[in-house]
Amino acid sequence: MLTQGVMIGAALAAGVMTARVLGPDARGLYSLCVAVVTTAGLFGSLEIGQSMVFFRGRRKVPESTLAGAVLLVPLLLSVLTLAAIALAWPLLSRALGVLPPELLYLALGLIPISLSGAALRQVFRAFDDFTRFNALRVGVPISRVVFLGGAFLMGAGVRGVLLALFASEVMVFAVGLVILVRRTRPDFRNGLRLVPGLMRFGARLESATALGYASNHLTVFAIAAVMSAEEIAYYAIADGLVQQLSALPMIIGTVMLPKITGESESSGAEMSATTHRVTLALMALLCIAVSGLGSLLITGLYGDVYAPAVAILGGLLTGAFFHSGSRVLYPYFVSANRIELQVGIQAVTLTLHVALLVYWIPSYGIAGAAWALASARALRWILSLGAVRVLTGIPLHRIVLIRPSDIRSIWVAGREQLKGLLG
Repeated sequence: MLTQGVMIGAALAAGVMTARVLGPDARGLYSLCVAVVTTAGLFGSLEIGQSMVFFRGRRKVPESTLAGAVLLVPLLLSVLTLAAIALAWPLLSRALGVLPPELLYLALGLIPISLSGAALRQVFRAFDDFTRFNALRVGVPISRVVFLGGAFLMGAGVRGVLLALFASEVMVFAVGLVILVRRTRPDFRNGLRLVPGLMRFGARLESATALGYASNHLTVFAIAAVMSAEEIAYYAIADGLVQQLSALPMIIGTVMLPKITGESESSGAEMSATTHRVTLALMALLCIAVSGLGSLLITGLYGDVYAPAVAILGGLLTGAFFHSGSRVLYPYFVSANRIELQVGIQAVTLTLHVALLVYWIPSYGIAGAAWALASARALRWILSLGAVRVLTGIPLHRIVLIRPSDIRSIWVAGREQLKGLLG
């Protein structure tokens, strides 16, 4: 959580810099470029990070073999991802047509290094080495702030900003590579043999998560297809602020997967239920706080010119709350090897999301887009919750409602961690 706090601060600093220096129109183009890279990374990663956790935890694959594989897989994934974008261009051209060609090419050029860096960081998660995993994760936003600051001092526009992002990714990847090689000698021969297994298991995971990614990241492209760059910027500013809250369930889910994978099925189910009800309570408090401070946060941080973003905070915060629940429940489906349930849930959710975007964006603009996302996430949470209830037999109230014992446990754990940090 301390790591996440640093990441949130650095991400906010980068968001404020780009918003204030670039202005709404250029910031909208920048946001669309970042959306291209982020979405390609999510789809193109083929969930290799989670595959490595599974193979290390369940099948006890040696660290050296995983290290060799993680340096080979991103090369193949990058080729496949860029090829998929080329094939899908007739569908993407309308949403991405607003981007000047040079910006689009720069965004596409960021994809290989982004995939490689993400995979390299995830291998330390598979090693259950969260010290190095967190160090590299923190390095990404901090290096971005440094390189962005340098680019803006030199008077850079969107093109210079994208080059700064490329430089920061290269630097963090190089550091991660040195750390990995010092920890274990990569075994490329056995790593190459492991690649098909990693990709097969990753493809199964991707069949579920890709639909979720599509639902989560479809909104920006839908807005870009029918609205202006300024509207993209307004949505991206509000969404970026709310996403900082979503870091809580994300990091909890990241830690949960290797933990429950190494536990028995019943213990993993109990851990999932406890974590879910605690996360929901914490997210409710955070969403209420941000809702009350929303106007001050957006106009104070990004400037009065982004005031239209305040109107969509309610929908995005509602979506963040429901997303936190399904995000924390997801590791249980992976550890229990019930991925097909997630595929069905995500398919139903995506169908609803697309339908609502088609009907609500023309009538309500970015507010309609925000509430379409919230509705889809609410449905996903309800279906995930029902599936966990059926699979585990744990009553709903034990999955949803926080207990006094949970609060005491959080207090004790937090106090012990603080004492440890203070020496």
